[in-house]
Order: sequence, then C-alpha cells, then structure tokens
Amino acid sequence: MKINIESRTSINNNYLGTKKNKIVEDIDNITYYYELNAQNEIETLSVRSCDEFNLDKEKVTYNNFDIISTKYKAIESDDDTYYFLQQNLVIWLNKEERCFNEILIYKEELSSFYKEMCTKSKKRTESKRELSELVTFLPYIGINSFKFDSTATEYADLNELEVMSNKFYIDKSSYLLRFDKNKLSQITIYRRLFKGNIIYNDLDLNKKENLEYLTKNSSIIERKGYWVLPEIGITISNDFEELFFFNKELLKFWIMINRPITSW
Repeated sequence: MKINIESRTSINNNYLGTKKNKIVEDIDNITYYYELNAQNEIETLSVRSCDEFNLDKEKVTYNNFDIISTKYKAIESDDDTYYFLQQNLVIWLNKEERCFNEILIYKEELSSFYKEMCTKSKKRTESKRELSELVTFLPYIGINSFKFDSTATEYADLNELEVMSNKFYIDKSSYLLRFDKNKLSQITIYRRLFKGNIIYNDLDLNKKENLEYLTKNSSIIERKGYWVLPEIGITISNDFEELFFFNKELLKFWIMINRPITSW
C-alpha cells in the first residue's frame, strides 16, 4: 500500500475540499475515510493500518518515526497520538504492532479544534471527584453531583491556562468530562469500561436492552454513527458503547446533523 501525503492538502492526490457522497471509499485497493461538511466537502481525510508512508516526499517508517516527529515538532499525547500542527496531520501509532493505526489530515478550518485536542491530551488532570458505581441522570441537570454549568475548579486543581481555555477535558478512563468556558458541559461514559449503574426513570442505561428501548420509544435525530435524543439530553452511539450527556448549550450542535462533531 503506497501512501503519499502532501501536508494540509492530499493523500495520494485525494484532496481535502473535494465533494463526496460517501464517508468511506476504496480507490486502487486503498480505503479512504472522510468526514464531510454540510456541503459534502472533505474536511478530514485518513487511511488506516499501514507500515510506511511518504510525508512531503520523505519516507516515514516505524523505525524512523521518532526522528521525523522530532524534526516536525510533533506533540505526543499519552495515548500514542502525535499531532503535527504545522502539517495539519494527526498520526495514531501502534507500538505493539510497530505500525500506524491511522493517518489523518484536516482542513485549515479545523486547526483550532485539533490544537485544542492536542492541549486536551496533555492536560489529563486528576479529578477531585469520582462517579460512583450507582449514579442517577437528570436531563440537562447532570449526573449525581456532577452538575452541568458547575465550574471546572470543583473537579480538579487547574492551572491558569486551563481555566482560561475555551474548551478542555478531564479524562477518567471510564468517563470523560468536557468543559466549555470553565463550565461542565458534557459527560461521556464508556459503557465497556464503566461498571456501575446509570439510572434514568427506573432504567439502567448501562444495559444495552434499555438503550434500545429508549431509541425505539423516544424522539430521536439520526446523525452519522449516533442517535440524538433531544428531549432527554443524551446521545447514544450506534454500537451502544458511548453515552453523551450534555447541557442545553451543546444541544444546538448535536442536532446539526451535517456538522462534524469535531468542529465544536
């Protein structure tokens, strides 16, 4: 599989900004993954599972990746993700298999988002609170003592830069707290990791059958990979593994089905 990347522009002459009517496409035995905007233009473009590639005509392999990442001043996160901010490039490294899980380029319009993602990965701060194994969800209010619009300093000891950031996260492995303008705006729970009960109207949302019941008996908005339940204030991934509980401010973004979730 031959992969040629031109920074900020293309992979194998497949260009950002090109209009597509699909989000996955096979071209010459290579599978490309797209994230499209409302005009069906490619905003992010990626390939997966490769052993080597060319970056601006320079060969990159697992063995010389440390040299390349240093040369381009890539920023490494603690989950083996590398952000090449000057090249609008993100690389997910697989150290066990000694290969690249995914290589993604993105349009300039998303540069601020990926810069924030990069910042997020370096700011995984220990939380002052923990979700217990039995929690209760109240729509647009929160989960137990994790109340939407509560201040970030209630959850972690933050430095001045973090407090001033428009958006940052606290990652607790089984759940993720998102803060916008220093206020708790979203709680993401990963069901495969969270072992407790999530009670809503006598339903345990940590059980797949109850999530299926909700999607069949609630008003839903379908977007790629997710069901949004606006009356309840929850988004459920199509594989039922991720639950997003959000405040009213983020609702307006969740219901914009053609707007990529990476853009807000």
